[in-house]
Amino acid sequence: MAAFDEEAVFQVARQIDRPDTRRLYLDQVCGLDADLRARVDALLRAHDEEQSFLERPAVAPGATGPVAPRETVGTHIGPYKLLQQIGEGGMGTVYMAEQTHPVRRRVALKVIKPGMDSKQVVARFEAERQALTLMDHVNIARVFDGGTTGTGLPYFVMELFTGVPITKYCDDNHLTPRQRLELFVPVCQAIQHAHQKGIIHRDVKPSNVMVTLYDGRPVPKVIDFGVAKATEHKLTDQTLFTQHGGVIGTLEYMSPEQAEMSALGVDTRSDVYSLGALLYELLTGSTPLSHKRMKQMAFAEIIRLIKVEDPPWPSTRLSNSGEALALISAQRQMESGKLTRLVRGELDWIVMKCLEKDRGQRYETANGFAADLLRYLADETVQACPPSARYRFSKFARRNKRALATAAVLAVAVLVVAGTLGWAVRDREARAQQTARERADREVAIQAKVATALNEAERWREQEKWPEALSAVKRAEGLLAGAGSDVLNESVRLFLRDVDFALHLEEIRLLASETVDGSFDWKRQDQRYEEAFRAYGIDVAGLSADKAARIRVRPRVAVAMGVALDDWAGVRGNIDPAGREGLTALAQTVDPDPWRNRVREARGRKDGNALGELAAAPELSRQPPTSLSVLAGALRQAGLADAQVGTLRLAQRQHLGDFWVNYNLAIALSKLGPAHRDASVAFATAAVALRPQSAAAHNVLGIALKVQGKFGEAVASYERALTLDPKHVPAHCNLGGALMAQQKLEEANARFRAAIALDPNSAPAHTGLGWALCDQGKLDEAVESGRRAIALDSKSASAHYNLGRALALQKKLDEAISCYRQAIALDPTFAKAHMNLGNELGNQGKWAEAVACYETATQLNPKDAVPHISLGVALSKQDKLEEAVASLKRAISLDPNYATAHYNLGVALSKQDKLDEAVASLKRTIALDPNYATAHYNLGNAYSEQRKLDEAVTSYRRAIELNRNYTSAHLNLGNELIRQGKLVDAVTSFKRVIELDSNHARAHNQLGIALRRLKRWDEAVTAHRTAIKLDPKYARAYHELGVTLQAQGELGEAITSYKRAIELEPNNTERLADLAWLLATCGEVKHRDPAGAVELAQRAVDLSPDDDFHQAALGVAHYRVGNWKNAVAALSRGMELRPGEAGVTWFYLAMAHWKLGDKGGARKFYDQGVKWVEKSKLKNEPAVQAEAADLMSVKETQK
Repeated sequence: MAAFDEEAVFQVARQIDRPDTRRLYLDQVCGLDADLRARVDALLRAHDEEQSFLERPAVAPGATGPVAPRETVGTHIGPYKLLQQIGEGGMGTVYMAEQTHPVRRRVALKVIKPGMDSKQVVARFEAERQALTLMDHVNIARVFDGGTTGTGLPYFVMELFTGVPITKYCDDNHLTPRQRLELFVPVCQAIQHAHQKGIIHRDVKPSNVMVTLYDGRPVPKVIDFGVAKATEHKLTDQTLFTQHGGVIGTLEYMSPEQAEMSALGVDTRSDVYSLGALLYELLTGSTPLSHKRMKQMAFAEIIRLIKVEDPPWPSTRLSNSGEALALISAQRQMESGKLTRLVRGELDWIVMKCLEKDRGQRYETANGFAADLLRYLADETVQACPPSARYRFSKFARRNKRALATAAVLAVAVLVVAGTLGWAVRDREARAQQTARERADREVAIQAKVATALNEAERWREQEKWPEALSAVKRAEGLLAGAGSDVLNESVRLFLRDVDFALHLEEIRLLASETVDGSFDWKRQDQRYEEAFRAYGIDVAGLSADKAARIRVRPRVAVAMGVALDDWAGVRGNIDPAGREGLTALAQTVDPDPWRNRVREARGRKDGNALGELAAAPELSRQPPTSLSVLAGALRQAGLADAQVGTLRLAQRQHLGDFWVNYNLAIALSKLGPAHRDASVAFATAAVALRPQSAAAHNVLGIALKVQGKFGEAVASYERALTLDPKHVPAHCNLGGALMAQQKLEEANARFRAAIALDPNSAPAHTGLGWALCDQGKLDEAVESGRRAIALDSKSASAHYNLGRALALQKKLDEAISCYRQAIALDPTFAKAHMNLGNELGNQGKWAEAVACYETATQLNPKDAVPHISLGVALSKQDKLEEAVASLKRAISLDPNYATAHYNLGVALSKQDKLDEAVASLKRTIALDPNYATAHYNLGNAYSEQRKLDEAVTSYRRAIELNRNYTSAHLNLGNELIRQGKLVDAVTSFKRVIELDSNHARAHNQLGIALRRLKRWDEAVTAHRTAIKLDPKYARAYHELGVTLQAQGELGEAITSYKRAIELEPNNTERLADLAWLLATCGEVKHRDPAGAVELAQRAVDLSPDDDFHQAALGVAHYRVGNWKNAVAALSRGMELRPGEAGVTWFYLAMAHWKLGDKGGARKFYDQGVKWVEKSKLKNEPAVQAEAADLMSVKETQK
């Protein structure tokens, strides 16, 4: 942050009404500079309650006292620390000081000299302070504060600037006469401002007109009102007087009336004389009464000469300068003869009119003087003219009174006779002359006001504040009302034409603010520029390269035209890349600024490295805001978004009050993702504060607010834009988009239609309408609007994108994919198109291609969480879970409060069986969005995997509360209720699923399971068969039907159903083992197939060797075929895998050992089986227990 910027920050911030937005702005501008923030906050707090210290005098009237010690460097005077002495005058010393509070800045502090605090000097000092206080003019130093030191000396504090006397600046920089005049005119206007406030300076001289640089432009500042005089009111309550015999002012620039010892007759025309003497020196290098002569004279003789001797005319002074003329001419960049000829004539007349001894013959006002100079600069007829014969005679008579007295006596008789005869004629002539003089005076006054207005317009123009410039020129036009000279009228007309053109170009540039999610009608913008230039008289379309190189425009419009051509070149690049070269060449011609042309050349070469080097160049901070904006635009076109924002942030720090810098920075930040949304709003608000009547500024603020998710505030901004300009098509479109975000689809629809009514060929309006219709479910109309938008602008990526959305919702995936691919071909950086293309490819199961799309989107928007989320989901679909989790965690790091990112991370972690982490992520999702139904659902799934049945049921029920038609939640709730044994409730859940979707095969199957456990066999069988009918390849339904039929004792049908399930899913080990068990153990021997059982069980074990049931089924099957050793091995392995849970396999193991002759072992295993039966409290003894007891003759143990 540059020094002293707190005032600039304050000036913008105080215009931002909303406290929260003002805070955002200050956060961005002040950053981590706590001191700067505190200083600005102090200014803002004081803003509404300040009472100017200037209403009180710095010292009490008549205060005097003993001589106080001189203040020294390092001393503190109030909040000011004296750093160094920078000047000293007759009554005061000026220091550079550092103010510490309420703001930190460097100032100029003027303190009265010790010993000089007499009543008169104190009065004069107070007069200077009050004189400066009364004035507010860009060319007069501002006063900030005042008071007395600890030793009682009065002081005041004013604006600090570094400068040099105007004569030295002009000579050191070899300014031409024209440049000197242009620099001098604002000095006259500053003096006029003082006069209008009732202040006469009385000491206009080079050292009191200092020139300083602002943004590389010289600005004169009038200082030192220490001898100022009031015209209509007192400057202080004290008496300010001149001692008898005292002369106030500087002799070389002093008017004859000021040289009178009393100086009672001094008025504003005395300053006009001094201004004339200053201009005399600027033109000739010498004062009217030369320094050399003055050194050789006594004081009284100098005073006499000031009052009676006319100085040589400026051209004569130059001609008689001898050898010095060569140096004088070189300092003005002219040959000696040419300089003399230039000054001779009108400049002689103007200067000498100021230096008239008779103040009645001078310009009446400083503005009249300035107006005549402006006429000269504009090649108009000047009001100053050679003195008349009558006036020359009166001057001669005044110098030769005695000689003329005798001649007068002799002439009296003749005059008496002639006088009577000529009285009537003279009287008529006198009245006519008086009327003419009055008319001329009125014209001069009007022309002076016109000149003031034009000069004000020029100042606004230099700051590129075109609306203000237009207002000033229109004021000049109104003042003139065609009554002035043809030259002046033409000058005003051309100025107005230039300002109108520049403002029109700005309005066109402003239209490029984004609409409808980035859609913009480039063709229409291209036409607007072409029409504007043609109306101004430049037919760009028919302009050859040779003619373009010869085009010359007035300097005041050159920069505005060059910047507009730069923007136009960017627009043309979106339509016809080859066509941009001619526009860039024309920009270089009309605006030959070397630095901006370096930017243009690099942009034309598409040299991103060169543009990056310019963005990092040391001289960047010294560039005016226009150049920085041009560079930022080129960086944007080169895809260097970070460098663009960096350049604009630098520009904003250097030029806080520049509208375009704040405006463009707001737009750039709105595209950089969530982390920059607050900053975008802050700078958009600053742009609105700088141009509150700009519809485009309110439109961009709306965009920033919409991106931030503040749709209500965005709507208000768009509506304000439309109040300012009801025909602002982009604002209509953007308002439609904000209303859509609020789900106010009918209102949005109406806004887009209003935009189309204003401009039927607006592709963005048709695009937006298609979007609204799409969201309303009016897909056919949406497709029609999308196709219309493309017909109007086939190169609009947004139009293709939005048509793709509508087609995707119509399930026309191939067509939708084609639209997205076309959007990407037109704009490879269109991240949303890559995203939606990935979505539709994913819907087609093309996850590898989808991943590629999402990866591109993350590269385009690396700081946007959404593409990372979609990439994580797609990777999860490919079971690339580690990569998926990494992508989702990246999304969360970008936006920690993005519920969807936490949700998908939870789902991916569940797939990794990291259930505790999954639960934590899903809980975080719900904390961020308690109404996120799918998060509650998946949290239930995670709890289910953790066997936390109550928590799972609670989560499913909450998901159903949020979405009563949530079929998956109803289904999984039913499953958990089965596990809890709440079978009737489970049946209710499954029937609710079937109500919602009668074709839901899984729901029918799960209903069958619940009914089977309720022993409602027939209903269960019906439910399973319905599931199979709905999905003939539903293997699980065949399997569960088999289980139910087996429970009913329909073993043949059960075996058939099991086999069908295995045909559909040959590698499902659960079904292989279940059928193997049935074939090995079924009570009806006719259905037993031990060999088949061995084959099925072996397949199950081969596929899943560590499953205890698979091993048990294999062991039982081996037992049935007589493979006792294999039976023991498989049964024993099953017991190892699940110790203590062998169940009936104890009896099979006992029988296998018995068959192998190990009767002791057999009895041991048999007894274990009996214990299991007793522990399980089975109602009926297992058949295999009886079989084992019979084999081993242990009937006496059976109960």
